[in-house]
Amino acid sequence: WDITGMEELPGCQMSLKDSQGKELAFWISTKEPYKIKGVMTPGEVYYLEEIRPRDGYAFAEKISFFVTEDGIIQQVAMKDKDTKLRIHKVEDQEGKKDLPGAVLQILNEDKTPAKAVCSDGDYKEGELLIFRSEEAPKEIFKQLCAGHRYFLHEVKPPSGYAYAEDVPFTVSTDGRMDEVWMIGRPMCWSARQILPERQRFQEITCGSRQHKI
Repeated sequence: WDITGMEELPGCQMSLKDSQGKELAFWISTKEPYKIKGVMTPGEVYYLEEIRPRDGYAFAEKISFFVTEDGIIQQVAMKDKDTKLRIHKVEDQEGKKDLPGAVLQILNEDKTPAKAVCSDGDYKEGELLIFRSEEAPKEIFKQLCAGHRYFLHEVKPPSGYAYAEDVPFTVSTDGRMDEVWMIGRPMCWSARQILPERQRFQEITCGSRQHKI
Protein backbone atom coordinates (compact mmCIF):
# COMPACT_ATOMS: atom_id res chain seq x y z
CA TRP A 1 0.00 0.00 0.00
CA ASP A 2 1.61 3.26 -1.18
CA ILE A 3 1.17 5.83 1.57
CA THR A 4 2.21 8.93 -0.44
CA GLY A 5 2.42 8.38 -4.17
CA MET A 6 4.74 11.40 -4.57
CA GLU A 7 8.46 12.05 -4.49
CA GLU A 8 9.53 11.34 -0.94
CA LEU A 9 11.25 13.82 1.39
CA PRO A 10 13.73 11.84 3.51
CA GLY A 11 14.17 12.41 7.23
CA CYS A 12 10.58 13.10 8.34
CA GLN A 13 9.16 11.21 11.34
CA MET A 14 5.72 9.89 10.34
CA SER A 15 2.88 8.17 12.17
CA LEU A 16 -0.29 6.36 11.08
CA LYS A 17 -3.14 6.35 13.62
CA ASP A 18 -6.68 5.03 13.71
CA SER A 19 -9.79 7.04 14.64
CA GLN A 20 -9.17 6.33 18.35
CA GLY A 21 -5.65 7.78 18.21
CA LYS A 22 -3.90 4.41 18.41
CA GLU A 23 -0.62 4.36 16.49
CA LEU A 24 -0.55 1.61 13.88
CA ALA A 25 2.78 2.44 12.27
CA PHE A 26 5.75 4.76 12.78
CA TRP A 27 8.57 5.35 10.32
CA ILE A 28 11.16 7.83 9.12
CA SER A 29 10.69 8.73 5.49
CA THR A 30 13.31 7.79 2.92
CA LYS A 31 13.60 8.39 -0.81
CA GLU A 32 11.21 5.49 -1.37
CA PRO A 33 7.45 5.60 -0.60
CA TYR A 34 6.44 3.83 2.59
CA LYS A 35 4.06 0.90 2.15
CA ILE A 36 1.59 -0.38 4.72
CA LYS A 37 -0.14 -3.77 4.49
CA GLY A 38 -2.57 -5.66 6.68
CA VAL A 39 -3.13 -3.13 9.47
CA MET A 40 -6.18 -1.19 8.21
CA THR A 41 -9.84 -2.13 7.86
CA PRO A 42 -11.91 -1.22 4.78
CA GLY A 43 -14.37 1.59 5.47
CA GLU A 44 -12.50 2.92 8.50
CA VAL A 45 -11.00 6.43 8.89
CA TYR A 46 -7.25 6.83 9.55
CA TYR A 47 -4.85 9.72 10.10
CA LEU A 48 -1.41 10.41 8.67
CA GLU A 49 0.55 12.68 11.00
CA GLU A 50 4.01 14.20 10.85
CA ILE A 51 5.65 13.90 14.26
CA ARG A 52 8.79 15.78 13.29
CA PRO A 53 9.67 17.24 9.87
CA ARG A 54 13.07 17.11 8.30
CA ASP A 55 15.33 19.99 9.36
CA GLY A 56 14.62 23.02 7.19
CA TYR A 57 10.93 22.18 6.75
CA ALA A 58 7.72 23.12 8.55
CA PHE A 59 5.17 20.72 10.04
CA ALA A 60 2.57 19.44 7.57
CA GLU A 61 -1.10 19.36 8.50
CA LYS A 62 -2.55 16.08 9.68
CA ILE A 63 -4.41 14.24 6.92
CA SER A 64 -7.48 12.04 7.37
CA PHE A 65 -8.39 9.34 4.87
CA PHE A 66 -10.35 6.09 4.62
CA VAL A 67 -9.76 2.68 3.13
CA THR A 68 -12.24 1.87 0.35
CA GLU A 69 -14.52 -1.15 0.65
CA ASP A 70 -13.46 -2.52 -2.76
CA GLY A 71 -9.79 -2.71 -1.78
CA ILE A 72 -8.58 -0.23 -4.40
CA ILE A 73 -5.13 1.10 -3.53
CA GLN A 74 -5.42 4.64 -2.21
CA GLN A 75 -2.62 7.21 -2.24
CA VAL A 76 -2.32 9.87 0.45
CA ALA A 77 -0.12 12.90 -0.24
CA MET A 78 1.40 15.06 2.48
CA LYS A 79 3.41 18.08 1.39
CA ASP A 80 5.93 19.88 3.59
CA LYS A 81 6.65 23.60 3.24
CA ASP A 82 10.19 24.85 3.80
CA THR A 83 11.07 27.27 6.61
CA LYS A 84 11.40 30.91 5.54
CA LEU A 85 13.18 33.84 7.19
CA ARG A 86 13.40 37.48 6.10
CA ILE A 87 15.94 39.62 7.97
CA HIS A 88 15.85 43.43 8.11
CA LYS A 89 18.81 45.49 9.33
CA VAL A 90 17.32 48.99 9.46
CA GLU A 91 18.49 52.51 10.34
CA ASP A 92 15.81 53.36 12.91
CA GLN A 93 12.60 52.32 14.65
CA GLU A 94 10.48 53.27 11.64
CA GLY A 95 12.29 50.64 9.58
CA LYS A 96 11.75 52.43 6.28
CA LYS A 97 15.30 51.96 5.01
CA ASP A 98 17.53 48.91 5.19
CA LEU A 99 21.07 49.53 6.41
CA PRO A 100 23.82 47.89 4.32
CA GLY A 101 27.30 46.90 5.50
CA ALA A 102 26.56 44.98 8.71
CA VAL A 103 27.96 41.47 9.12
CA LEU A 104 25.18 39.38 10.68
CA GLN A 105 24.97 35.78 11.86
CA ILE A 106 22.33 33.31 13.03
CA LEU A 107 23.02 31.71 16.42
CA ASN A 108 21.33 28.74 18.08
CA GLU A 109 19.41 29.16 21.32
CA ASP A 110 22.57 28.34 23.31
CA LYS A 111 24.43 31.08 21.36
CA THR A 112 26.53 28.59 19.36
CA PRO A 113 26.77 29.32 15.61
CA ALA A 114 23.87 27.89 13.60
CA LYS A 115 24.82 25.91 10.49
CA ALA A 116 23.04 25.32 7.20
CA VAL A 117 21.05 22.07 7.31
CA CYS A 118 21.20 21.53 3.54
CA SER A 119 22.91 22.77 0.40
CA ASP A 120 20.51 25.33 -1.00
CA GLY A 121 20.71 28.94 -2.18
CA ASP A 122 23.69 30.82 -0.73
CA TYR A 123 24.78 28.05 1.62
CA LYS A 124 26.17 24.56 1.57
CA GLU A 125 25.29 22.04 4.26
CA GLY A 126 27.34 22.66 7.41
CA GLU A 127 28.31 26.25 6.58
CA LEU A 128 27.79 29.02 9.12
CA LEU A 129 24.73 31.18 8.50
CA ILE A 130 26.61 34.45 8.21
CA PHE A 131 26.06 37.25 5.70
CA ARG A 132 26.42 40.98 5.02
CA SER A 133 23.34 43.21 5.05
CA GLU A 134 22.42 45.02 1.86
CA GLU A 135 19.87 47.62 0.75
CA ALA A 136 17.23 44.90 0.63
CA PRO A 137 16.22 42.34 3.31
CA LYS A 138 18.08 39.04 3.46
CA GLU A 139 15.98 35.93 2.87
CA ILE A 140 16.99 32.45 4.05
CA PHE A 141 15.08 29.32 3.04
CA LYS A 142 15.28 25.69 4.24
CA GLN A 143 18.15 26.31 6.68
CA LEU A 144 16.40 26.59 10.06
CA CYS A 145 14.35 24.11 12.08
CA ALA A 146 10.62 24.68 12.62
CA GLY A 147 9.75 25.57 16.22
CA HIS A 148 13.36 26.23 17.22
CA ARG A 149 14.54 29.44 18.88
CA TYR A 150 17.47 31.39 17.43
CA PHE A 151 19.25 34.73 17.75
CA LEU A 152 20.20 37.27 15.11
CA HIS A 153 23.69 38.43 16.07
CA GLU A 154 25.74 41.34 14.75
CA VAL A 155 29.34 40.28 14.12
CA LYS A 156 30.40 43.68 12.81
CA PRO A 157 28.27 46.85 12.54
CA PRO A 158 28.38 49.23 9.58
CA SER A 159 30.82 52.13 9.70
CA GLY A 160 29.53 54.80 12.09
CA TYR A 161 27.29 52.42 14.05
CA ALA A 162 27.62 50.64 17.39
CA TYR A 163 26.93 46.94 17.96
CA ALA A 164 23.24 46.07 18.20
CA GLU A 165 21.87 43.70 20.83
CA ASP A 166 21.08 40.11 19.78
CA VAL A 167 17.51 39.68 18.55
CA PRO A 168 15.72 36.43 19.57
CA PHE A 169 13.19 34.78 17.26
CA THR A 170 11.39 31.46 16.84
CA VAL A 171 10.84 29.78 13.49
CA SER A 172 7.16 29.19 12.69
CA THR A 173 5.93 25.60 12.49
CA ASP A 174 3.48 26.22 9.61
CA GLY A 175 5.89 27.43 6.93
CA ARG A 176 4.96 31.11 7.00
CA MET A 177 7.57 33.80 6.26
CA ASP A 178 9.13 34.92 9.57
CA GLU A 179 10.30 38.54 9.78
CA VAL A 180 13.19 39.59 12.05
CA TRP A 181 14.22 43.21 12.57
CA MET A 182 17.51 44.56 13.92
CA ILE A 183 17.77 48.31 14.47
CA GLY A 184 21.05 50.17 13.92
CA ARG A 185 22.64 52.21 16.73
CA PRO A 186 24.47 55.31 15.39
CA MET A 187 27.77 56.04 17.13
CA CYS A 188 27.87 59.11 19.40
CA TRP A 189 31.24 60.73 20.15
CA SER A 190 32.36 63.49 22.49
CA ALA A 191 35.51 65.57 22.95
CA ARG A 192 36.60 67.65 25.93
CA GLN A 193 39.37 70.25 25.91
CA ILE A 194 40.74 71.70 29.16
CA LEU A 195 41.70 75.41 29.05
CA PRO A 196 44.32 75.82 31.80
CA GLU A 197 44.70 79.60 31.43
CA ARG A 198 41.10 80.19 32.38
CA GLN A 199 40.53 76.95 34.28
CA ARG A 200 37.54 76.33 32.11
CA PHE A 201 36.77 73.68 29.54
CA GLN A 202 34.84 73.42 26.35
CA GLU A 203 32.81 70.36 25.54
CA ILE A 204 31.68 69.19 22.14
CA THR A 205 29.11 66.44 21.92
CA CYS A 206 27.37 64.99 18.90
CA GLY A 207 23.62 64.92 18.59
CA SER A 208 21.24 67.55 19.91
CA ARG A 209 23.04 68.26 23.24
CA GLN A 210 24.20 71.82 23.81
CA HIS A 211 27.89 72.70 23.40
CA LYS A 212 29.52 73.95 26.56
CA ILE A 213 32.37 76.50 26.45
